[in-house]
Amino acid sequence: AVAAKSQILEQYPDAAIEVIDSTLNTVTEGLFVNEAVRMRDDGLTFNEAVTALNQIKSTGRIYFTVGSLEYLVKNGRVGKLATIAGDRLSIKPIIIMKDGEISLGGITRSHEKAKKNIFKLVNNFFEDNKLSKEDYTFTIGTGYDYEEAKEFQLAFEEACNITCNKDIKALIGTTIGCHTGPHPLGIGF
Repeated sequence: AVAAKSQILEQYPDAAIEVIDSTLNTVTEGLFVNEAVRMRDDGLTFNEAVTALNQIKSTGRIYFTVGSLEYLVKNGRVGKLATIAGDRLSIKPIIIMKDGEISLGGITRSHEKAKKNIFKLVNNFFEDNKLSKEDYTFTIGTGYDYEEAKEFQLAFEEACNITCNKDIKALIGTTIGCHTGPHPLGIGF
């Protein structure tokens, strides 16, 4: 992006271009771009939008779980022994992605419990930080299982008393998919 900016500025020195490291991933990057478009449509100047985008990027979060620990082992995120034990015990991690980093949000004994715990973690995040959900846009991120994602969205909206962004079909990106495998499921905001 920086190289492209330099090339464009050589030909169009008055162009207004800002390269922003969003520190976001996959579904939250889509939300970030939508925010930039909304700001433009709301009449913010270029500089106002850049300032606002740099301020809000740290508020992006993804809470998700995966179908199996297999891919987390392959990319070095989890050791083999943990995977063998985790898969045999049906342990599902809850992973939190913020500021470009991932952390463990907890573990559960089933996929269904992981989904319910994600709802609790999101509610707790807003309560603990005294934030209003109305100030955020939510979307569901998934791999291949659209039906599960639709059910997850309905359950999330009910459990958290919010409405998800229905305009985005948030498929995870291929790079993230290499880490999570084909069956991640989560919430980005």
